[in-house]
Amino acid sequence: MPTLCRDVDDVNFKSDRVRIAKQEGEVGLAPFIRWITLQADGWCSIGLCASGTCKGHLRNTEVSLLEETDEYIDVGFSTTIYCSCDGGESSTDDTGSSSVSSGGNSADDGKCSQAEEDAEFQQMIGFYTDAVNNARQTGYQAGNDAGYSDPGFGMHRVGNCADWQQVSWSALVTRVWKCWKIQQIRARRDYSVFSYHHFVRLEGTCSGRVVYLDPWNTGNPDKWEAADFPFEDGNGWVHTDTHTHGAGDNPRDPGND
Repeated sequence: MPTLCRDVDDVNFKSDRVRIAKQEGEVGLAPFIRWITLQADGWCSIGLCASGTCKGHLRNTEVSLLEETDEYIDVGFSTTIYCSCDGGESSTDDTGSSSVSSGGNSADDGKCSQAEEDAEFQQMIGFYTDAVNNARQTGYQAGNDAGYSDPGFGMHRVGNCADWQQVSWSALVTRVWKCWKIQQIRARRDYSVFSYHHFVRLEGTCSGRVVYLDPWNTGNPDKWEAADFPFEDGNGWVHTDTHTHGAGDNPRDPGND
């Protein structure tokens, strides 16, 4: 009996290590994005749609780049594949009624897919983690270090919140990101003109997900979902975007912003 696209079972798909051959021009996680998209579409190819094609989509994707050479990448990953008609078209069941099957953007619709956004996020966090750890090793202080002091006016030891913001910013804006907007944020307490905090804000173009990068307090590569971030806009703080690196922007010199 034919299977409707919306009735194709979700499947959990993972591997501790898989090797994927590169195609010309591919770097980073691009081979994985191409490969996992093909896997997802293959799983969903049995599904029927009233119009369009039953496409594979991903949710809860985690991926780690384990090794990269000129010929291949090795990755570990886990994801859930689910199916929907491309463009969210209606699929008709065997009673003739119609229901809408919704899902994220497919990788070939000219927009950023959820799988691409998730994969890029993992790559960004890897670069961010390396940069924070390197800064710590070169003598950056953190806010909860014994004896930490930041009297302002540039008279601090290296490691105030603006210094850590620059570490986070510099790790990311020297690259092109298809699915994420990166912002430098200066936050001010809403009742003060003297209390400020600086950090980096990430916003996914597919999901609208907001993640904050703020290693200052611990000296670790801490990341916060918006709902959990103590300096979130409107939570006693007012945000000002001082610099933006948009999705698709060319790599930039991070300067000393």
